[in-house]
Amino acid sequence: MKQVSGFLNANEGCSTFCGWLFSISVWLHIVFMSICEPDLDTDYGICDYYRSENSLFKARNWYFYVVLAVSYLLYLSLAWYMPSKSYLRNAINVSADEYQRHLFNAAPSCWFNIECYHYVTSGSSGSSRRKVVTKTKREEFQYSTYSSHCAVGAEYSTAMRLRLSKNLTFSDPQTKAAYDADFEQFVATHTSDAHQNATKGMDIPEYHKYVLAFSDPANRPFGYSIGFYYLCVFFTLSMPYSMYIYWSTKPVDIAVTKEVSLDNSVVGWTPTPPGKLVGPDYEQTEYV
Repeated sequence: MKQVSGFLNANEGCSTFCGWLFSISVWLHIVFMSICEPDLDTDYGICDYYRSENSLFKARNWYFYVVLAVSYLLYLSLAWYMPSKSYLRNAINVSADEYQRHLFNAAPSCWFNIECYHYVTSGSSGSSRRKVVTKTKREEFQYSTYSSHCAVGAEYSTAMRLRLSKNLTFSDPQTKAAYDADFEQFVATHTSDAHQNATKGMDIPEYHKYVLAFSDPANRPFGYSIGFYYLCVFFTLSMPYSMYIYWSTKPVDIAVTKEVSLDNSVVGWTPTPPGKLVGPDYEQTEYV
């Protein structure tokens, strides 16, 4: 799978655009309220309509404060889910090389999960419906061996935004068939209500979709702090701060693939710790 390291991916770009939109909306409302107060003797042409009786956003009009509050709440909601927040929250205290080595050596957890539930209606017309979960169950797929592969989209730098993806594959058709059969048996065994939500997937210890990493964690550059991000959010400055994070870090896409097998006789499947993660000596890393 080819990995492309762009400045912003689709999620980062969309959230940044919307964040700037809501931030500017809040700032403009505050500025207009400051310079267009009816009691102030200011001669701004833009204030003529702003002060008029027909203005929906007239200063000291409750409509203005409703729009301001809605814009601020939308901004806070978006800031809570910004990728930059995830990067800062998942900042690691080890080097990017050590983190990739951990992902490479970590054993995957292949799981099946099911949730059984039904709905209960209430009210005279039955308009209110509530979900009632009656059973949840989780099991692991028991494989014998596994191998790892990491595809890295760019060489490492001083400060990096690691954008991770993971993929589960199987060594042979027999292992894949056993995996599918176990999942079907798992669902059939634990189905116990009117509705079921059955899922399957893979976990890797310490895996996060967005990670902030440094070549030397002991000398982390100034300003990379989740606390500082929350402070900027409160003052509607999270967008400039997010752009600072994006501009000062290098995006690196990493695709982690775990291949599992039921065959114990496969040679060379249990991964050995690599001696070098960047360079030709590390054959398990592919730069694309």
